[in-house]
Amino acid sequence: MHFDLGTDYISGLPVADDLVFRFLGSLRLALLSIVLLILMTVPLGVASAVHKGKGIDRVSQAVAFVSAACPAFCVGLLLIYIFGVKLGIVSVIETEHGLGILLPAITIAFSHAGSYIRLVHTSMDEILEKDYIKAARAKGLTSGRVLFKHAFKNAMLPLVTKFGITIGGFIGGSTIVEIVFSYRGLGTYIMGAISSQDYPVIVAYVIFMAAILAVLNFLVDIVYVATDPRIKLA
Repeated sequence: MHFDLGTDYISGLPVADDLVFRFLGSLRLALLSIVLLILMTVPLGVASAVHKGKGIDRVSQAVAFVSAACPAFCVGLLLIYIFGVKLGIVSVIETEHGLGILLPAITIAFSHAGSYIRLVHTSMDEILEKDYIKAARAKGLTSGRVLFKHAFKNAMLPLVTKFGITIGGFIGGSTIVEIVFSYRGLGTYIMGAISSQDYPVIVAYVIFMAAILAVLNFLVDIVYVATDPRIKLA
């Protein structure tokens, strides 16, 4: 196998070189977005399940509602206007290095936050009602020990599956966000190829993303086994 994916009709360069360059850009953005997404959603989801019906629960519901209601391009344009134009904190032109990458990462993370907050809340709420959690509390274990040692690990299993799918989508290119921020990732790369009918790029992208998703699914299975000893790899 030579991994010769052909030549880009537009640039005349090998498709593999452009694909790797764009992939690295999308990978940086995806990893930062995932970190922000975890920091944004897991604490809110867990807190809303533990303190159901209280202030933090209402706050998490409000954040989830706003996240689901606001399209990613609206959030991106708003962030550009506030932090790029008005405050001048970050560059609205150079978004691939330094603080400039923060705005597209925040946009991507916030646009997915709603579904993750509700997923964490639902999963944690269900686990907290299990008999083994009630038995742990009856033994006199502290709330923190019950929550983090017994409940949290099991509640995160559905999240692992969703994260695997989400990371694949992030790496494949959050096209709308990349266009809004003029970010040179896989999303803008494949959109340009489709609009110019650059078939070698389109074929290479499909093959590449199929391989990435296969690897991610395998890694998700490994994390499942590590998290839940009841699950065995065939």
